[in-house]
Amino acid sequence: MSFVVALTMSIVLMALFIILAMVVTAMHKVGKFIRPLNILILGVFVSGLILYFPMYQNGSLGFFEVLMNAIHDVFQLFTVDSSFDILEGSFAVIPQNISKAYLVWFCILYGITPFLTFGFILSLFKNLDAYRRYYFHYHYDVYAFSELNERSLALAESISESVKNMEPNWLTRQLKHWRSIFDYKKKRFDEEGNLVPFIERHCKAITVFCGVKEDEEDDLDALVDRARRMGAILFEKDIDSVRLKKHSSRKNISVFMISENESQNIDVALGMSDLYGCCGNVHFYVFSDSAESELLLNNVFKGNRLLKKVEKEDKTVEWTLSEKNRFTKKEKKQIMKELTQGVAIIREAAEKSYPGDDWSINNAVDNWVVDYMSRVSSSINRINIIRSLVYHVLHQTGIRLFKDEVEDPDTHEISYQDYSYAARSKRGERIISAVVIGMGLHGTEMVKALAWFGQMVGYEIHIHAFDRSETAKSHFAAKCPELVSPKFNNLPEYEDRDEDSYHINIETVDIDSDDFVKRLGELPPVTYVMVCLGDDEKNLEEAVRMRTLCARFGWTPFIQAIRYNIGENEDFKNATNFKGQKYRIDLVGDMKSIFSDSVITSSDLEALALERHRKWGSEHSFWAYEYNYRSSVASALHHDLKIKLKLPGADLVPADRNDTDRNIIRRLEHRRWNAYMRAEGYVYSPVRNDLAKQHPCLVLFDQLPYKEKIKDDD
Repeated sequence: MSFVVALTMSIVLMALFIILAMVVTAMHKVGKFIRPLNILILGVFVSGLILYFPMYQNGSLGFFEVLMNAIHDVFQLFTVDSSFDILEGSFAVIPQNISKAYLVWFCILYGITPFLTFGFILSLFKNLDAYRRYYFHYHYDVYAFSELNERSLALAESISESVKNMEPNWLTRQLKHWRSIFDYKKKRFDEEGNLVPFIERHCKAITVFCGVKEDEEDDLDALVDRARRMGAILFEKDIDSVRLKKHSSRKNISVFMISENESQNIDVALGMSDLYGCCGNVHFYVFSDSAESELLLNNVFKGNRLLKKVEKEDKTVEWTLSEKNRFTKKEKKQIMKELTQGVAIIREAAEKSYPGDDWSINNAVDNWVVDYMSRVSSSINRINIIRSLVYHVLHQTGIRLFKDEVEDPDTHEISYQDYSYAARSKRGERIISAVVIGMGLHGTEMVKALAWFGQMVGYEIHIHAFDRSETAKSHFAAKCPELVSPKFNNLPEYEDRDEDSYHINIETVDIDSDDFVKRLGELPPVTYVMVCLGDDEKNLEEAVRMRTLCARFGWTPFIQAIRYNIGENEDFKNATNFKGQKYRIDLVGDMKSIFSDSVITSSDLEALALERHRKWGSEHSFWAYEYNYRSSVASALHHDLKIKLKLPGADLVPADRNDTDRNIIRRLEHRRWNAYMRAEGYVYSPVRNDLAKQHPCLVLFDQLPYKEKIKDDD
């Protein structure tokens, strides 16, 4: 092999390996061995081997001896022990026109190899290598997960795809990323002095999984491979031991406590609250359905916990930072300056709006201070997976409770029509006859949601729940006493009442028995079925059976069943029997749908809820208090339904509605709110007491004060 050929092949092959490493990085096709660092090491090895090869071709050595000598020298190259002696000795035979180029290329490889060697050694120490990669992504948004499991990986993959789709063009994405680094100004106020929104998502992000102990669990291998293919950073350390805080304060750090052990999620979140409490760019997502998490986390993650409120002798109030804060001296100085200026401005404005009303003035200042501190401290969102699943199902397919889906045979366009066989009430309203099979956690949440979601002009909701447990009815009544109270539930007449109208019947029956079939036949024609028995196979089996039973009665209800298995639900959508008749079963709850960016972190429904909440409250109060969050989400969900059902005036702002439409929407919204509050366990009382879940507005619309009536505009 001549020196010219060797030099050319060495440069070309190295270029190809560099391109391959870039492609693997860009496409996130990273595996256990296929990593950019390994590709570059292999490229340098092959290029160096070719470069050394002609130096030993002096005629006395055979091919094998030449190859072994070249390999030996390449290894020396990687150990930073290579010598220029052999190269200098070969100058006599290297053509004069390429000797300089040969020397330059050799020096380039000689300069690269120490870094590759160091990187390879570092990769053997997993946490050090993970930190190296983490610090190299200093200006990226971070999505950190407390555990690597099916749920966290499904969510991470969804977020990664969403981030890439923000700007599909690779070059534009790079330009936007660098612009966000150099042009970003960290402001907490706009030109008018109002607090700016939370930091927005950027177009480049890195995923971090913690607590990944590959050697201990063989089941992790497949998950680890998937995580590496998406370019994730894997830490062996637990998430509360990883220094995630060592990152740009201009970029978001989203931390997901997503272990299947809910108690562990709570403990870790509480442990990290002090460490990250002062980081306004950190947002925690804690996956837990328990009441314990609601009580503990709501109390810990509040911006005002970092403040002390001191009342002076002249009855004025002064705010100072508490001992719990971990702000730097520079941050403390900036915060106290902004806090002092902001309080003065808000107090002056409040004194003009509420002259002489000290309580209102102080309340306005307190609310502003808490909202301000939420910008400079971490925030939290507790994810109730069961409620998220139910709300997601209603948001995506809720219209099917009211309308049947009809496909045009020619154009295949989908339209919605009333169920032709649906029964009618004495007022002429169409009856939504909903059947819920299984009163576990999912079934209970669905019955509660259907009670308020089914409140609609021209419709009446009948909910029939079946469960084997003899205590299902009493347990439900204990949680929602007024919802199933005879005073409001199963009322025989509605003509003279402006009340939320629903029928809820919970029966104990063996669903595999003949009694269940007989009871089913006695119901008003069923238009909706939800199967949630707690087991994927049982749910699917019962859904198919329900389709068969309903077909015998001449009904074609919308049937849904919960099925968590990833990737299988799509296969059942068009399932048919041997005659080609479709079962038309909608399987919901798979991990890819529920643990997704559109449901957990960038929910359209959540954005609508926040927009509605801002009409009367701050963004901080939306995130900080679950009462506000849940109530706003339910309101947004029903408002979206009104628009889909084309309720007159629903798509207009209140000021643009005529008197008739405004009155109808107000009354309907109060009906929904009444049913929602009762589903949350609230009861009527002349005096509001949220600890006792008592509310004075749980009355007929006409009994409300005018200031409460106008709240039902939206």
